Amino acid sequence: MGVVNENGHPQILALRLKIENRKISEMEAIVARSGGGGFARPQDLVDKPIFHEPLAADDHPSREELVRIANSYFEGLEKATGKLTPFDPQCTRIENGAVTANNPDGKGMAKMTCGEQFDTGFSPFITHVRERRYPIVDEERGLVYSIIFFDHAGTITNVKWTDGTDHKVSPPFDTPYAFLLGELFKIKNGKIMRVEAVLLNVPYGMPSGWGKKE
Repeated sequence: MGVVNENGHPQILALRLKIENRKISEMEAIVARSGGGGFARPQDLVDKPIFHEPLAADDHPSREELVRIANSYFEGLEKATGKLTPFDPQCTRIENGAVTANNPDGKGMAKMTCGEQFDTGFSPFITHVRERRYPIVDEERGLVYSIIFFDHAGTITNVKWTDGTDHKVSPPFDTPYAFLLGELFKIKNGKIMRVEAVLLNVPYGMPSGWGKKE
C-alpha cells in the first residue's frame, strides 16, 4: 500500500504481486483516486511502523488462525455485532488515508475504536461481504491482507442500534452499490490492533474475476 504519482496527481494504491520462478505471474491493483467519486486522502497516508514489527517469541498464531481472526471481522460486519471479533481495546482503522476508527480528532463514530463501533450494531446496511480472499499472510508479523467486496443492497434505510436508538442510513448506503477493498490486518496476541484499507466504489454485485462467485 502506498501513494503513486499519476499524471501529477497523488493516488492511493494497493498492489498484490505473485512471484513464481523470479517472474510476476499475478498482479492485482486497487487504486483509490481522490477524484473518483469517493474519498481518498493520499496526503495523510503514511507508513505505519506497527505493520513491520515482528510478533513476540511466544505469540505465533498459525496461518489458519490469523485468517480466522481476519474473517471474524467480516462476520461481525455482516451480522452487525462486536461479539464475534477479537479487537484490541485501542484498535484503529484507516481507510484511504482517513482515520475512521479511534480518531481523537474525528466526529461521531470516527472517535470510537473498532470494537466500540461494532458493538453499536451499526452495519446491517452492509448486506453481504463476499468473495473473501486472503492471498497474503505474514505469520512472523501477524499480518493478513484480504481482498473482498462489501455489497450494499440499498434496501435497508433505517438501523436500530444495540442501545435501542434508531439511525437513518445516510447516502450513499441507501442505494445499491459495492465497495471493493484491499484490507490489511495487524493481529497481536490474538486480537486485531490495526486495520488499513484501500477501497473504491464499484457496481453492485460486480465480480472480481479472481474468486469464485458466491
